[in-house]
Amino acid sequence: MKKRMLAVMLPVAAFVALAGTGFGVWVFNTTTAASKDASYNVANAVSVGALTLAPTNTGDDKIVLDGDTSKEDLTLSYNTTITASEVVGGGKTGGDTYSNWADNDASTTDIDVKYNFKVELKGGLNDYLTAAVACSTNKDFSANGTDYVKKYASVKASDKKTETYTITLAWKTTGSNVKPTTLDAYNTMLGAMKAVDTGIYITASVVSAALAA
Repeated sequence: MKKRMLAVMLPVAAFVALAGTGFGVWVFNTTTAASKDASYNVANAVSVGALTLAPTNTGDDKIVLDGDTSKEDLTLSYNTTITASEVVGGGKTGGDTYSNWADNDASTTDIDVKYNFKVELKGGLNDYLTAAVACSTNKDFSANGTDYVKKYASVKASDKKTETYTITLAWKTTGSNVKPTTLDAYNTMLGAMKAVDTGIYITASVVSAALAA
């Protein structure tokens, strides 16, 4: 009886011992690296060139002071002109290797240009006259010597942008320096007009240029 029970128990014990040891795993690793080139692009650049100032038409840069109002001319007109230019950028397309450089297409850009247009009377002219400035090409022009912004849409290379200003002078109507009505008053005015630095000084400038807001 004892012999038979021992024979049954041994295989069971052997199985438990084998299952409890676990099984090992062999892990193999091959070290690798991957790389790609990212694409990059440099955007086009737009610049606003030098500003030019010139009479709108021949003779628009001269006033005439005359006792006969039908012959008197107290109006000046000037144009400012700027030219936009573009430098075309470009880039390279990445992937497994960079491709050759490719230029961007020419583009159009909306820009804001801040101007300043100033008229200053000096000497005898300032004593006797006033000056008012208007800009017929820009409703946002505010006042003589004050910065204002002009928006230009779809500007491309070589575009020329022109603003037109009208300067209207007028005789002062109060004080001692008014339009002469006698020879003595005329001689006094004439002496003032001959004073050093008397003149009509006009300054136009581009204060800044940027992408349109």
